[in-house]
Amino acid sequence: MVLIIMIPFAIMMSIAISMLDRGQSYEKYKDQIVVTNSRIVFGERKSGPVVDVIGTIKNLSSVPWTEPYFHVDFFDSTGRHTDAGAIENFEYYLPANETASFKLSFTRDFPETNYVKAVVRVFGAKDARSEF
Repeated sequence: MVLIIMIPFAIMMSIAISMLDRGQSYEKYKDQIVVTNSRIVFGERKSGPVVDVIGTIKNLSSVPWTEPYFHVDFFDSTGRHTDAGAIENFEYYLPANETASFKLSFTRDFPETNYVKAVVRVFGAKDARSEF
């Protein structure tokens, strides 16, 4: 009798746990997400001048990632750190063991000469297989 009650309870608990699964932690895989190249492009929007960083990123892990948190440091021709920006991209998907393109846009607050080099890093992402 107890077994008849416990089996459905165990099944419901298993389903509830799998629904709350947040997937793999990005921290364990952060060294496997590599920006393979990037370049700076300048443009204009109605709101004013922008600086875009366009490039490719490679996921060397077996985990597909979504919603990456990109961070960019900008440097001038002397190597001086001149600006920085961060973007969490809720629509971005990075498949496991694949390379994908990205574009990051920022309002440009300084002259173009302050944006000679960009260093792009991914500080966080979500396991695309998880429910949350």
